[in-house]
Amino acid sequence: MKTSSRPQYYRIRRMVQMVREGAETGDLPNSSDFMREFEVSRRTVARDLDFLRDEERAPLEYDDARHGFRLTDETYTLPPVRISRKEAFSFGLARKLLAHYEGTPLHLDMRSVLDKIAESLEGDITIEPDWLSEHVGVMPEDCVRINPEVWAQIAGFIERREEIRATYQTFDGRISEYMLRPYHLLAYHGKWYVFAWNTAKERVATFALSRFHSITPTGATFDRPSDFDNEAYARNGIGPGFVFSSNITAETVLEGFSIETAAAYGDQSGIVCDGGSPVIRGCRITDCGLYGIMCTNSAAPRVEGVTVDANNCGIGCMAGASPYIVNCVIADNINAADGGGVYVSAGSTPTLMNCTIAYNSALGNGGGVASRGAPKLRNTIIWGNTATAGDSIHRFTGTIDIQNSDVEGGWAGMNIDDKLMKAMTVTKVFKGVTYETLTNEEFIKLAQREFPTLRLHDEYDAAKETDRLEE
Repeated sequence: MKTSSRPQYYRIRRMVQMVREGAETGDLPNSSDFMREFEVSRRTVARDLDFLRDEERAPLEYDDARHGFRLTDETYTLPPVRISRKEAFSFGLARKLLAHYEGTPLHLDMRSVLDKIAESLEGDITIEPDWLSEHVGVMPEDCVRINPEVWAQIAGFIERREEIRATYQTFDGRISEYMLRPYHLLAYHGKWYVFAWNTAKERVATFALSRFHSITPTGATFDRPSDFDNEAYARNGIGPGFVFSSNITAETVLEGFSIETAAAYGDQSGIVCDGGSPVIRGCRITDCGLYGIMCTNSAAPRVEGVTVDANNCGIGCMAGASPYIVNCVIADNINAADGGGVYVSAGSTPTLMNCTIAYNSALGNGGGVASRGAPKLRNTIIWGNTATAGDSIHRFTGTIDIQNSDVEGGWAGMNIDDKLMKAMTVTKVFKGVTYETLTNEEFIKLAQREFPTLRLHDEYDAAKETDRLEE
C-alpha cells in the first residue's frame, strides 16, 4: 500500500510516534517531515494535526526554538480504536481464519499482529466468542509443514533480488541442484511455492518450499522482468487439468482421457472434484505435481478403471469427500508429505473396491494410504509401498475398514495370506508400462486356485458388497 493511501487513523498514530522519537533524539518533526513520511499535502497534514488536538485531545504544540512538534504531557496515549459491530465480527472471523495457516511460518507473526490490534480496541461493541464458534466454522486444508527458515530465506532473496543455488527434490524423488532467480511466493491448497527463473532451462518454473534441501546465495543479483505477471503465471502454471464444481452430477462422464499436467512446470492436480460428483472412467492420470485426483468439499465421484501413477500423491480426499473408487491402479506416486497413494483427511469417507495400491512412497507417513478419516477398502491390494512410518498404511485418527484385502505387513480385517501377492505379480507389471486389475470374481478365483486351503468369506458376494457400500 502506498503511504499516501494510508487512512487517517494510521497517520495520526504514526505522527504521535514520530513526535516521541523526536523527543528522544532531539530532532523534533515538523509539517515538512510529516508530508514526506505520508506523501500527502501540507493541507492534509494540517487537518490531521487539528484532528489530533481537537478530537483526540493530544497535548501537541509547536516548539519555535526547536522547529518541531512536541507533547507537553509525556504520558499522553491515543485512545483505543473504535470499531463497529460489523467490523468486530470481521475481526473475530479473521482470528478463526488464522487457524487455517497454523503450522506455516506466517502463523505466529499474524497472530502477534491480531493480538496487538485486539489490545488497541475498545470493548463497547463486542461479539461473544461462543457465538462465533457455534455459528461460523472454518475447515482448514491439510497443510504441508515447511521449515520456517526456508520460507524466510526465500522471502529475503526475493526482496533483495538475489540469485540462489538450491538443492531440491523433485516430485519423483530425484535430488538435483538448481540455479534460481526467485520471483514470487504463493500459498496454494496448503502448500507454499516459489516462482523462480531456472537459469539452466531459461524459463520460469514452480518449486515447492517443502522440497528444498539447501539454499545458498550465489552473490549475484538480478532484475525481475517488468512484464512478469504473478497472477497470470499462477493461473496458467498452477491449476488442474479438469475441475468439477458442485453442480456436476453422475450425468457427467469423463472417459478415455490421458491427463498429464506437466509437474516440471508447476505443481498441479490432474482432476479436481470441488464438490462435483462426475463419473471418471478409463483414464490415465500421470506426472501431476499435486494430486492425480483431488476430491474435496463433499465431492462423491465414481472413479472406474483409472490408472493414477507418477504423481505427487495419487488420490486426495479432503473436506468430507466420499469418492467411490473401483478397479483402479494407484502406483508409483511420490509425496513429499503424507500419503503417497491415497490421502484421507478428517471427515472424508472414500471407498476403494478392487484396487491396487502399489510402489508408492511418502517422505512423511503412509506410503500406500495415510488417513485421518474413515476409508473403506474391499478386495484391494496394498503392496510395495514405502514411507517414514507406515509403509502400507498409516492411521493418524479415525477408522480404517479393510475386508478381503491383501496388505503387505498385515492389517486387521480378513487380510489374505501375503503369499497370494506372489501369485498375483505373475499377471501384473507394476514397474513397466502395463497395469492390469483383477475383477472381484477373478480375485477370488485366483486365491482359491493358488491356495485351495485358504478360506475367504463363505458368504462373500461382490455384487451385494458393492450395493451395500453405495447406499
